Amino acid sequence: MQFKKLNKNKSGFTLVEVIVALVLFIILIGSAAAILLSSQKIFANNANSVKAMDIANSAFRVLDERIKYSTNLIISASDETISGGLLDNSTESGKKEYPYVECIRVTQNGDVQIARNGSGSFDNVLDKGKYKVVLHIEGMPENESVKSLNCMSVKIEIIDSRNGRTVYTISPETGKVELLNFKKDSTFFPNGDVESQKDLYTVDNTSGDLYLNYSYIE
Repeated sequence: MQFKKLNKNKSGFTLVEVIVALVLFIILIGSAAAILLSSQKIFANNANSVKAMDIANSAFRVLDERIKYSTNLIISASDETISGGLLDNSTESGKKEYPYVECIRVTQNGDVQIARNGSGSFDNVLDKGKYKVVLHIEGMPENESVKSLNCMSVKIEIIDSRNGRTVYTISPETGKVELLNFKKDSTFFPNGDVESQKDLYTVDNTSGDLYLNYSYIE
């Protein structure tokens, strides 16, 4: 019986070489996975920032486009355009009558809503998703200087409601809402009790709903 001789010179990998190669492969895959996850996180953060910026700019446009041409503005903790409010546009005896009134409500939950012509029914005008809109009214003048009032400074913060982190901010320096139609007889109540009977002046929506009541007078 004949036996074939094994070729002892035939090339191959030893167990040590296989283990080293496997370790290097695992390190390479781990590094690639870490880079991929980091890239995905950066992409997600950028997408969140873009979304938050869009929400902030949309909220500012709502304020700017609707309040810009108003002739009366009352900032309070209640809707002053409904029956019995300071900007009541009903025709009941003894009530003030305005051609058109609106109310913007920024809720404590961060929704931006509008009620039109004293209806008292608010509709959402902003799709904020997982974010919260916080509006701050900054440094408004006293009633005596309302005739020279030509803008309102606002600060808008967009907060991620999941972790409370501020994602984007419009500063008061850039958040200027023009008031083009404010004249000598315009009404503006910026602080304290309004005629000793109305709600306290509210400067933001962190502890309650914020209402911006306004009207247009021809």
